[in-house]
Amino acid sequence: MADSSKEGALSYNQQALWFASKLDPTAYNLAYGFKLRGALETELLTRALVLLVQRHPVLRTTFVETEHGPRRVVHERMDFEFQHVAAEGLDEESLLQRLYADAARPYALQHGPVLRCALYGRGLGEHVLLLATHHLSLDGSSVMLLLQDLQRLYGALAQGLETVPEPAGRQEYDAFVRWQSEWLASAEADRARDGWREQLAGCTWGAPS
Repeated sequence: MADSSKEGALSYNQQALWFASKLDPTAYNLAYGFKLRGALETELLTRALVLLVQRHPVLRTTFVETEHGPRRVVHERMDFEFQHVAAEGLDEESLLQRLYADAARPYALQHGPVLRCALYGRGLGEHVLLLATHHLSLDGSSVMLLLQDLQRLYGALAQGLETVPEPAGRQEYDAFVRWQSEWLASAEADRARDGWREQLAGCTWGAPS
């Protein structure tokens, strides 16, 4: 079945990050590692990740270059990368090096996937979960919200539930892009710019002595 996708404009923040990613493809990789203790079912975690991607469009969004500039493409479906690593024989330094190496790989922003997950088994009921993506997709606060939602999904599946209410108050990104564009064209934004020009008047820029 063909993929049903829709395009959207980038926010001004994303436009800057898109340009920066052209200069350095790994400069804005985001990665977070979490220590997990206790029993963990890999199959349930994988199913929870599938549901997480399905319910959060940012995890199904790629970025393409068009004649009108970069655009977001939100896909109906999107895979994610998942690897289960036997890390019992790695000391802390070796594990950190592996985490850094996994986090530093560049993303294929035009094709995806944009979410990478790795579960490092440490033995004795201990794991390290790496969640990684690009700053074009998420920021630090968003990653923590996704982690909370992943915890809810995993807990529900562990209890035999197949559905979990979606987080309340979620705003579609298109609405934010429209709001940002309208605000930057407003009189309020003009006053804010004038205020900063006054505040920074007379400043000189250069390398510190």
